[in-house]
Amino acid sequence: MNRKRCLDPLRCAAAVLLTGVAGLSAGCKAFEPRGTAQNTYVGTDDGAQIEEIPGDPSLAKDLVMEGIKTERRDGRLFVQFDLKSTRSSNLAFEWSLEWFDASGFRIDAPKHWTPISLGGMGFETLSQTAPSPEASGFRLGVRKPNSVR
Repeated sequence: MNRKRCLDPLRCAAAVLLTGVAGLSAGCKAFEPRGTAQNTYVGTDDGAQIEEIPGDPSLAKDLVMEGIKTERRDGRLFVQFDLKSTRSSNLAFEWSLEWFDASGFRIDAPKHWTPISLGGMGFETLSQTAPSPEASGFRLGVRKPNSVR
């Protein structure tokens, strides 16, 4: 292999550094972190009203929440809903539920993101029980998976 020797090490280091920085800044658009935007669905214990807050427009187009049902079981709010893919190909995402009391305060419970993958035009029925009887509302978050976590 024929290599040229750099006579001015400081100049060579600067050239390598600038080339690397230029390459990184040019390629940043292609490597934006995934999973940062989240779509949110807020509901109450009567199940009558669901507010949708899209943070990721492409995920909002590809995934819909349907068949929302709520009831009290042993004094705790129980929520069931379908997440349906509108894509013809597989769709991977993560979901998490947070719970709120009647005053709108978040109920302290561990937040866990659960990964899921739906086949083309597939759906999954999900259900969960609130961690305490004080829960009267919930917030479902969905986001694209992030392999960096």
